[in-house]
Amino acid sequence: MRSMRWYRCTLLAGSIGLAACGENASMTDLVDSSHSDGARSTSGVALRIDVLSNTDVSGFVFDVTSCPGTGNVSITTRRSLEDLVIPSAGGTPPNSMLDSNSRHLFADYFQMLAPGCYDIHVTPVRDSPTGNVPSADCIDVTARNLQVTSGRTTEIVLISQCTDHGDPGAIDVIVAINHPPRIEQIAFENGKFVCEDDAFIVCATAYDPDGDPIMFDFFSDVQMVQVSEGACECTPREAHASITACWSYHESIESVGVHSWHVNVYDLMENGMRFEDYLRSPPPSSTQVGNPNAISHASMEGPFYVVDQDHCLN
Repeated sequence: MRSMRWYRCTLLAGSIGLAACGENASMTDLVDSSHSDGARSTSGVALRIDVLSNTDVSGFVFDVTSCPGTGNVSITTRRSLEDLVIPSAGGTPPNSMLDSNSRHLFADYFQMLAPGCYDIHVTPVRDSPTGNVPSADCIDVTARNLQVTSGRTTEIVLISQCTDHGDPGAIDVIVAINHPPRIEQIAFENGKFVCEDDAFIVCATAYDPDGDPIMFDFFSDVQMVQVSEGACECTPREAHASITACWSYHESIESVGVHSWHVNVYDLMENGMRFEDYLRSPPPSSTQVGNPNAISHASMEGPFYVVDQDHCLN
């Protein structure tokens, strides 16, 4: 460690704002000093890297000036980070207010001065080929009216506060399991074979295992109308509660013969959107990626027969 001298200033950038540079960074201490009144400036050479945080600081520029109206001292000196942390096994500098268990990177600047009053402004800087560029992460710190007396060292500890790159956030991912509806029964009110003047009625009974609202979508090669009450979009009172919807064909039949029916049962989201549509193409407000192969419906199909009057017995 350095021996005690007439004047010593130690500046810290610690865990409340840690000084930093890249792993391969190097910086030589630079001195640009103009002084009078017997002031002298010293410098050293050091390689320092930040091992504690991710800020851009590689050192500090110390500007020492006489207090207004007391002299004309003006000294500018660059110091790199030390290769240790404080507090250390050797103890904590007096009046530093640092916890004995904490670890702060720092730079140490010792300067001999004539007795008098001085102000110090310290600028954290980052490694740059263009010279001492102020840090974008840590702020300047100033001390005023430091008294230097003959034959004694005035030691102070300053703290340069660094700004974090943002408090950590979090993601909370909730994945819900969804099941497609299930068709549990198909019924034909007048049978699958009807005379041309009779109504063909097919009924589908379905439920959703998750208790979602369900929607029946019926289509055929002939026009049919829904005849059940409450019909297209139905909300079950609880999971596995069954709902029945019916469709009918009844008009003058021009095409006697075999026809087909098909029913799909979809489960619905709160806004009435089909789960299947959402999964295949989520709206812009969703971050979920669409799956074009997603299926969330139940299906059933079959034939029915329209018989001409010549083949009907009544």
